[in-house]
Amino acid sequence: MKLLIANRGEIACRVMRTAKKLGWQTVAVYSSADKQALHVKFADEAFLIGSPPPSESYLNHQRIIEVATSNGVTAVHPGYGFLSENPDFARGCADNNIVFVGPPAAAVNIMGLKGVARKRMQDAQVPVLPGINQVTDSTSHDEIAEIGYPILIKPEAGGGGKGMKIVHRPEELDAALVSARREALSSFGNDSLIIEKYLISPRHIEIQVFADAHGNCVHLHERDCSLQRRHQKIVEESPAPGYPDELRQTMGNAAVAAATAIDYVGAGTVEFLLADNGQFYFMEMNTRLQVEHPVTEMITGIDLVEWQLRVAMGETLPCIQDGIVQNIARNGHAIEVRLYAEDPAHGFLPVSGQITHLQTPQQHTGLRIDTGIQVDDQVGVFYDPMLLKLISWSQDREQCISQLLHAISELEIAGIRTNRDFLYQLISHPPFQTGGLGTDYLDNHLDKVLEPINHALLHYAFCAAGIYLTRATGTSPWQTHTAFRLNAPDITTVQLEHNQILTDVDIESLAGSYCITADERTSRCSASIHESRMVLHTEEGDFNFNIHQYGNVITLFTTNLSIEFKLPDEDYQQQEDGGNVQAPMSGKIIAIMVSQGDVVEKGSPLAVIEAMKMEHALIAPAKGKIVKVNFEEADLVDEGIALFDFEIEVNEDD
Repeated sequence: MKLLIANRGEIACRVMRTAKKLGWQTVAVYSSADKQALHVKFADEAFLIGSPPPSESYLNHQRIIEVATSNGVTAVHPGYGFLSENPDFARGCADNNIVFVGPPAAAVNIMGLKGVARKRMQDAQVPVLPGINQVTDSTSHDEIAEIGYPILIKPEAGGGGKGMKIVHRPEELDAALVSARREALSSFGNDSLIIEKYLISPRHIEIQVFADAHGNCVHLHERDCSLQRRHQKIVEESPAPGYPDELRQTMGNAAVAAATAIDYVGAGTVEFLLADNGQFYFMEMNTRLQVEHPVTEMITGIDLVEWQLRVAMGETLPCIQDGIVQNIARNGHAIEVRLYAEDPAHGFLPVSGQITHLQTPQQHTGLRIDTGIQVDDQVGVFYDPMLLKLISWSQDREQCISQLLHAISELEIAGIRTNRDFLYQLISHPPFQTGGLGTDYLDNHLDKVLEPINHALLHYAFCAAGIYLTRATGTSPWQTHTAFRLNAPDITTVQLEHNQILTDVDIESLAGSYCITADERTSRCSASIHESRMVLHTEEGDFNFNIHQYGNVITLFTTNLSIEFKLPDEDYQQQEDGGNVQAPMSGKIIAIMVSQGDVVEKGSPLAVIEAMKMEHALIAPAKGKIVKVNFEEADLVDEGIALFDFEIEVNEDD
């Protein structure tokens, strides 16, 4: 048997592991941006299918089918994302006598269109939210108002939270519809929208279902996926905390009814919103394997990819629902966190760059790492920013959390900003440890989760970086730029940039210790250094740092924080506030709303940038004048580059 995986990253590697375990040969496809990627190296064969934009590579189903038919491929596994829920791709595989490892195209088509899916669920007596199954030009504001604000606009063909817009007031509606249509068209090639009532602080509970082609359908328990940002999941766990067995059974039965209603085959996930009063509502069905499927695998001991492959080849499910209850009962507790290339402190904006250092936690029985990245990988703007997943399992939730925190503390990644520190802070956050948080928790409490770097810790990080750098280069006055004078203290000054602020670190070498002035503070300290590990001994106690340097960037890792410093180039100049409006992330300009000479108010929209399947609106930082527009629509831009020369209007009365 030969299996082609029509995807990339960690899911491609994950599927290959199971396929190889079963004795199948594996085939990878890749874009020119991924020619050195881990999934390419892991496969038995690999084929270039196009340039980096997904439409020219991973979404080019005709090219993928061509590779499959030309190389004796038996089956195609679509992973998740990209073509996994594309009925044309499923039909194309069938037309070429290739097994599509997924549900029938008809089932994909029904659940892929949210309005159609809502109607089918209504017919099957599965609860749905009040809403409109398709927004048309004739849909009136009054009709939408009858649902009751707030409302949620969704792309009908969407998924992953992309293009979804919460509207709280009627006056926000028109702009939200325009933005949702544009993002839906860009992400899914379909600008149709639906509208549903927006629940305040529900929980997001999803049920793993599995069906075969012989009429059998089962559910494999639930996952709680309520902790999200931008409507995308960050943490998933099973069993759901504070979730009564009676409700578990009722929702499991509803999920099976939903799958049965569309003649489903294969792995799928039926997603529900659970209100405070215990009422639940169908949200959508993902007709594919989910990112969070390892949570289910950890508590059941089932390899869901193996089940997928066996069912796709015509086998029956290993057991019926009664057998699952009796023989595959939930065992212990599992939690998954997703590591993203993003900046939580700045609205979780995706970031790009090169991975210069990667240290994953030490694996053991209760820890699983699903990854598709390696050192020197370039994280670009074309694909989803998820890098890897950590999954912790233990017999109880408390131990599972403790184990996960230890794993995150051992994770080190440099060269690109990630949500690593945020994940540690979130999992250690007391309300999370209590359990049962709603989907809007981070929207309303992000400031309680994100911890700024303690001033004392930052000071000692400056000290540690300074010692590391001077020891690396030597402290001789002939080797370093110092204020060396005969019979005067030997002081070396290192300049370090942190958060775009340049700081002088003055290091005076004493007998076996240092006197260091940095960040408006002076300290006496000494250091024990072994390779990249440093223990800084101070009057306030010991501070442990793991230190990584690549080029002019030095990153210090503590248990729960990553602190990055830059050594300025010789021509470094600190940027003055104002003067230009910079790109907050690398990406593609998809809309420019202003022209040279325009005078704009503070908060006025200037442009829209798309990166990693997400739109970000750029707004005016103050009232002022657009002096120059430096780019055009469709241009690719790097993070930090000046998009607009901007002149702030000064009020002469001030």
